[in-house]
Formats: sequence, C-alpha cells, structure tokens
Amino acid sequence: DGIEQRLVKAADRLAAYIKENGIKQIWISQRSGISESRLSVILTRRGKMTADEYEKIVRAIGKSPNDFMETA
Repeated sequence: DGIEQRLVKAADRLAAYIKENGIKQIWISQRSGISESRLSVILTRRGKMTADEYEKIVRAIGKSPNDFMETA
C-alpha cells in the first residue's frame, strides 16, 4: 500500500478510537491547531487527511503516529 492508502486506513482507526474514548473534537482542535470544521471533515471521511494533519491529531490525543498505522 502507498502512504495515501495507509493514511485512509489509519484515519478509520483514529476516528474509531476518538469515538470509542469520547474524545471531543473541540478539545482535539484546540490542541492540534486544526479547525473543528476541518476535523469533522477528516473524522467523518468526507475529505482526505494529510500526513501533517494526521500527526497533529495523533499527538493532540497523546498517541504516536505509529499507533494507528498498519505495520507490514
């Protein structure tokens, strides 16, 4: 898989983690610097997440980028 496909899969796992743990988008927005509206687009899969956005979101929730990426 290319990085774009890996990011799509990571976005699914990240969104599920955020939902399962009741993490609020406003809290992530404040910590990541990504607007709430952009976060909503990313987490509801209406738009593709960039690698930079992925890293900001993951770090905002106290995780490592590798936590949601598949390892081959």
